Amino acid sequence: MGFDNKNHKIYCAVPIFQAFSRYLVIIPAMYYNSSVILCEMFNPIKFWNDIDKFKPQGFCYLGAYLLDLMNQEPKIRDRKHSLNYAFGFGAFKKIWEAFERRFGIQIIESWSLVEAIGMTINEVGTKGGKAGSVGVPARGYELKIVDSKGNELPPGSTNIGEIVSRTRLPIELEYVNLESKSSARIGENRWVYTGDYGYKDFDNYIYFLGRQSDMIKRGNEIFFALDIERVANSHPQVLNTAVFEVPIGNTSETALKICIELKEDSNLNYSDIHHYLKQNLAYFMVPRFIEIKNNLPKNVNHLIQKFILKDNWQDMECRRNTYDTKQKKMAE
Repeated sequence: MGFDNKNHKIYCAVPIFQAFSRYLVIIPAMYYNSSVILCEMFNPIKFWNDIDKFKPQGFCYLGAYLLDLMNQEPKIRDRKHSLNYAFGFGAFKKIWEAFERRFGIQIIESWSLVEAIGMTINEVGTKGGKAGSVGVPARGYELKIVDSKGNELPPGSTNIGEIVSRTRLPIELEYVNLESKSSARIGENRWVYTGDYGYKDFDNYIYFLGRQSDMIKRGNEIFFALDIERVANSHPQVLNTAVFEVPIGNTSETALKICIELKEDSNLNYSDIHHYLKQNLAYFMVPRFIEIKNNLPKNVNHLIQKFILKDNWQDMECRRNTYDTKQKKMAE
């Protein structure tokens, strides 16, 4: 990425409590005596002002950052800047390709847990026909895809399983003073079960599909909330979405709900949204409930806080603002 080049600078708005920022940006920069421009939080307007001021060669991203930048009005500076590359995680294929076309910035996609257990990197990207992949295991790490019994799965997009990883160094890992349960667990032979799911292709490139918490089962079908969100987000009047399951009444049954944040000039209504989803999703993936919100709650990483949206379902005000596509009226 150029850390070893003289006067190299990288812009980092990813919080430094993330292992990504510390181990993959700050420490390499210190080793090569490069510069890191640290920003307290990401803001798409401040971002371009900072780029003009400091003129870095690259910047770090999370997927939501790219979406925020893409949702800005096109300007001449989209192509007049110092940036050559962007390094991070969460650049899904359509955004990835559109971002590179608009800004002329190479996406270098990667994957790792918050704990920096395992790492992949995709340096070939669109030029190598691997847009959408988080890459191959970085040097010093081993990764594989396993089924529910821990058996390694062969390559192929239909062989979806959990991503497990371990370092090649003979280091025993453990959590110290863990305050809340982690989605990752340590198995035999130092393999860490990450709670992330995906598959690998025949070139050993990994494709991330979603978290275990976002896995949805409908009959014999298994898919991820991201599969629906990507389709919904592709609508030109949609800013962002969140999909999750909600309980139906006092039964054990659940249904899918989608919360949508629309762009300022949007005139979409519930029927328009439902029609679009029906036209572009398999029938079992179409959410029953639709809520249009002024904004979606996000954390410091700009990730949508679905737990807040799930809790809101118990609020009658929330239900009165939610459209039930099955009953063709507002939910009660």
